[in-house]
Amino acid sequence: TDAVFIKELPSEYTVSGIRDFDVMAHAESPLGQELKNLQYDGSGPDTLVVTATVPADSDKFALNLVKNSGSLEDIMFHFSPRQFERGGRLIINNKVNGIWGRDQRTDIHMLPKMFGLGRVHYAFQINHDGFRMSANGCLVHFFEHRIEPPEPGSSIHVQVPPFDDYEHPQPWNIHSLWWGPASSLEGVPNVLPMIPINRAPAMECKDGFITGMPKVSGEEVKHQEAQLAQLFAGSGAIKVSVIPDKGYGFVEFTSPTDLRAAIQKYNGVLFQEERLRLIISRSSGAKR
Repeated sequence: TDAVFIKELPSEYTVSGIRDFDVMAHAESPLGQELKNLQYDGSGPDTLVVTATVPADSDKFALNLVKNSGSLEDIMFHFSPRQFERGGRLIINNKVNGIWGRDQRTDIHMLPKMFGLGRVHYAFQINHDGFRMSANGCLVHFFEHRIEPPEPGSSIHVQVPPFDDYEHPQPWNIHSLWWGPASSLEGVPNVLPMIPINRAPAMECKDGFITGMPKVSGEEVKHQEAQLAQLFAGSGAIKVSVIPDKGYGFVEFTSPTDLRAAIQKYNGVLFQEERLRLIISRSSGAKR
């Protein structure tokens, strides 16, 4: 449960004063929190864990990591999941002197679920080479430093803007912030995979991403979902979802072991005269 999860986090690194912070209710005084004594060698804090709830009808939400408190002109790392924009996508970017860089985009349907799930645990690990981001223990993205990284021992700041640049609301509820060394989270479930970016992702997740199906819409979506459910019957699949007009969807399994076995069994099988591809439902973290 969420209560167990929060209790298991080493309490000495919990950021005090941040509890059930409704971003839109505090729009006139947005959250800006100093994170002290950044270290890259494991001797001190290098990981921010944000435990939060995002409403099911939220269009987007965002988080920034910056060097200087209060600055919106220079952003080291901008994290912005967008549920409805062009079918749903994650935007990662930076900003220098008020100018956004070239954003990195990932189809949100290839990532762990983030909207309407209750509490999700977002982890942001800062290394010499960049930022590694995960949700509920599943690797989401890697973003290389585009500006000089902070010096060891320095402070950085987390910002939670209630509105985007066009004054569109970005609602979510932050239950707690945690700032400490990644090593102290070892053994705590559903927080960090934090594997090296050039290795195959660990199999913590239970959601599979399927692609290669014919694109369908309307009532054909339910028909295709039923056919896929029949295909995966007996494999531990508990839910199949097809995204209309996209040619891909998702299969939720009862355990990571069932997902692993299904990938071995169903990858490349013929379905409606097309070859299916089944992978873990998250980004690979490759450069884009």
